[in-house]
Amino acid sequence: MEKARIIIIGTGRNADRYVSFAIRNPSLLRVSGIASPDRERRDFLAGKCSVPSHCLFDTWEEILDRPCFADGAVVAQTDGAGEASLYSLERGYHLRLEHPEATKEDQCLGIIAA
Repeated sequence: MEKARIIIIGTGRNADRYVSFAIRNPSLLRVSGIASPDRERRDFLAGKCSVPSHCLFDTWEEILDRPCFADGAVVAQTDGAGEASLYSLERGYHLRLEHPEATKEDQCLGIIAA
């Protein structure tokens, strides 16, 4: 099986689980980038799984505005999660949803359509 590459948006407990999995299973998963306004937490997680500093971002917009550089995105944040999820799909990422991503019917339909 080919190693999957992911970006992580947000740095909560769910992000830590993906980082821990990548550390334990380096032949299966690589964390290619992390976006979070919490720089201390972001840098801590990046250091655990050797994400280079040029692949660390303060916002989901910054990481997703780059050309796609991973197979999938994990949206592990609550603020702006719906927008980040939709934009991840539009940018060509496979998506792992960690929280309710939409609170309105049109948002849910947008995620399904993407």
